[in-house]
Amino acid sequence: MLVIAPFSPVQGAVWNPFRGAWWWWPANDISMSNFGALFSVLALLLLPCVLFARRRAHSPAEAAAAGLSALAAYLLTLPIPTRPIGFFSSSVRYLIFILPFLAAWTLCPLVIAAERLAGRGAGAVRIGLALAMGIYATSELRRFGLGDSYAPLEWVAYAFQHPEDRTPFVRRNRAANRFDAIAGPDEACAIDVSYDTWIYPAYGRGWTRRVEFLKRSEGPVEVPPDVDWVIVDRSWNVFFGHPKFVDMGHSEYLGRGRPSADDLKVYRQLTKDPAFELVYDDRTQNQALFHRRRQNVP
Repeated sequence: MLVIAPFSPVQGAVWNPFRGAWWWWPANDISMSNFGALFSVLALLLLPCVLFARRRAHSPAEAAAAGLSALAAYLLTLPIPTRPIGFFSSSVRYLIFILPFLAAWTLCPLVIAAERLAGRGAGAVRIGLALAMGIYATSELRRFGLGDSYAPLEWVAYAFQHPEDRTPFVRRNRAANRFDAIAGPDEACAIDVSYDTWIYPAYGRGWTRRVEFLKRSEGPVEVPPDVDWVIVDRSWNVFFGHPKFVDMGHSEYLGRGRPSADDLKVYRQLTKDPAFELVYDDRTQNQALFHRRRQNVP
């Protein structure tokens, strides 16, 4: 699926030949994308190029050890269980280390073979290949630059004009973003975390804020007494937790799940706690920000 993803005619989906269905797989996405068409072509050429290069390598044992190590590291990531099934598309960003090995095993032998066939025209082959790669790279940069779903050009222009706005283009509703926008640079906070919680904005522009993580407990969750802000960010089950969202072929249920009782525990606790006031609340994605009330000192 990673090989055929760049050629998919359907925007944001890839055909799964094993399930006979279109599976959700966005492109130009910081978390879920693909390596592009050149990767797919080189992957198909890998075996013949390895057979060609193995007999001509200056250090075949070293080349084999490096290539097999990269292959083993790649294969060992595949059995990692993900939910919904098919969420392995988000693992592509962690596998980028295989690209230099793939290029070394394919592009280099192809260039060597082309130079040998060209004879005296080897210099022209090098120039031609360099131009071709330059054109391809420019095309890819243009395509991803104009289609970046996390930072479109309009947003980049806005960011240049408003450097004070540190909230990213996507998920502007995240509670940590709201906290970062209104809290002082030295204020402390505690975060009710789960998988995929956004925590980085809470540290502040200069990473000067102290950030605590609330510990789970059977009874009420204890909030540190010297912390005035509490962030609730537990949206994973909302996005991917619908009971019918079993695999990426059912992406129509994306974002239609509900937070679990554990996801709502801190939110429900603090909404009933007179010591805290609710400053920000987004029930659609279980995002909330609480502030400790100032006590009147006689």
